Amino acid sequence: MSDDEKKSYIRVIIEFIIKFPFSYPKWFLLLCLLLFGLIGLYFYQETCSDYQCPDDYVKNESKKDTECDSLTCDSNDKDTCCNSKQKCSEYTCQTGYEGKDNSDKIYCKDSVCKESDDKDTCCNKSVNCEGSWSDFGECSVTCGGGTQTRAYTVTKQPQYGGTPCPATPESRPCNTQACGPNQDGGANDEDVVANATCSTVSGNCPVGYLYKTDSAGTACNGPTCDVVTGGVDLGTCCEQGCTSPGSIPTGYTGNLPAILPVGVGDITGVSCDTNYHGTPQSNCNTPGGEYTLDGCDPYMCTQPSDITGYNITNVTSLERHNFSVDVECVDGYGSSTTAVAQAHVCRQRFVEPYDGEPYSLTGCENKTGFCSGNYDSINDFDCQTGYNDKLDKNTIVGNTLETCCEAVVSTEAVVSTDTELPICSQVAVPNKIAEGGFGAVPADNLQVCSGLCATLGASCQSFAYSDIDQAGLGPSRNCIVSESIGSIEPYGVFINEGYLSWSFYPKCRVS
Repeated sequence: MSDDEKKSYIRVIIEFIIKFPFSYPKWFLLLCLLLFGLIGLYFYQETCSDYQCPDDYVKNESKKDTECDSLTCDSNDKDTCCNSKQKCSEYTCQTGYEGKDNSDKIYCKDSVCKESDDKDTCCNKSVNCEGSWSDFGECSVTCGGGTQTRAYTVTKQPQYGGTPCPATPESRPCNTQACGPNQDGGANDEDVVANATCSTVSGNCPVGYLYKTDSAGTACNGPTCDVVTGGVDLGTCCEQGCTSPGSIPTGYTGNLPAILPVGVGDITGVSCDTNYHGTPQSNCNTPGGEYTLDGCDPYMCTQPSDITGYNITNVTSLERHNFSVDVECVDGYGSSTTAVAQAHVCRQRFVEPYDGEPYSLTGCENKTGFCSGNYDSINDFDCQTGYNDKLDKNTIVGNTLETCCEAVVSTEAVVSTDTELPICSQVAVPNKIAEGGFGAVPADNLQVCSGLCATLGASCQSFAYSDIDQAGLGPSRNCIVSESIGSIEPYGVFINEGYLSWSFYPKCRVS
């Protein structure tokens, strides 16, 4: 029986008692209550929500409304209502922690162990050893090699996989110098032989090592300094450096030292090679490796600021001694001779800054393919009768009538009747206005503007017309008539959002 069914059953009993007519005998009421009790007992059924899981199990919330096998839940319903908890023995403790000894008997809080919930349940935090070393005691002998010891005092023992305490006592050698003829190493020995100093080593460091010049007065561990590879005094008197790379790099000349100290510094016996400048330096980054050289750079050229007439097609190298730049002439440029376009290496500077001198260009210095203004005027294009030079003729590349000239519409060429004029739509030039227009007059449409030009006779050789935005300036300037046959870009008051599309027309008829 679910919880909702139980509540409904109790509600029925309460309503019965409230509504029970108490005029009936009391024995009848008791009989009815007994009957309800027997019925409730018969239909009563516990669910998993009523079951208490054992300590090593956790309740399965998805089964809380599942009915137990009997009217009341018992141990037989354990697997139905509960999930077994995972043991700590299946949990991996993170670094700095160690699993508890009885982890196979400790259960996590849920069916699966979680780091956030079960770390403290399953693990003990590691405890590192703590303590301190005493000073070394006196040497056991005065010469011939003895020992001196020190002890470690523990203030906290390590636990749960923490860092162990060091072995104690700890010993080290001392008074390793040889004993004199009257010495046996005892406390009263005489004629003690002093330890040697690094000054006796000088150039005797092994291959790959340099003598430490600042270690001359440093004592070695015996009457002679042991600086062989692995010797006890090697690090005291010598330091490992970097060996030569073998061959001298490009840009340098001289003799490479066999070994150099760690760090960056000037290098003796090496200089910058011809075509290079600077101060050579060595760079030893890793003891035992090879040193490198830097500081010498090639003399460089730069690109000239004015390359008019030239197209730089490829730059292989700007180094003076290895200069290689490919160029060609752009359209309209060339040489008055048979020379080809070339880039020439820059001159060398002998004072700082050594770089920055531009290279030179030749072979394209002359205009040869423009309509006019060429180096040799014989190459200029002359417009024939009936044509005028275009205004920007000296900036136009080409040598044809079409590119360099524009037709002249003479007064004589203007026919006398409208029927002989060209159709306006066939000769219109968009985005132009009449050049030298002598008036800007209103015109409701292209027909009116064309008719106005026709009535003016020889005084109108061309006109311009624009559709006007009536919400703009109004129809006061939408027709320009001119005695000239040329056209120009709109300017001044004619560049306005109200003038939507200027078009230029030689004298013409609409239809």
